[in-house]
Amino acid sequence: MLVINKDSPGLWEVLHGMNIKNLRLQSAKVYHAESMLQSLSSFTQLETVIIYIGNGSPNLWKGLCGLDIKSLSLSGFSEWMYVINEE
Repeated sequence: MLVINKDSPGLWEVLHGMNIKNLRLQSAKVYHAESMLQSLSSFTQLETVIIYIGNGSPNLWKGLCGLDIKSLSLSGFSEWMYVINEE
């Protein structure tokens, strides 16, 4: 499992296209959303995503949309979270 504790410049560019199956995001905030979105869409083997982020990020949801994730766990959100589309 790849654990990311802090979003930093260049991180998502380095990870882009890697064969990552399990990902845990533990960050107070996502700072490099565009790079993160591009990398998430390149993780074609991604099966499990665990997210612990202090605030909700619309860009994060855009990045997860369309991925073939088998298991998704969300925690740590300080604001209300609404599920608009559940499949």
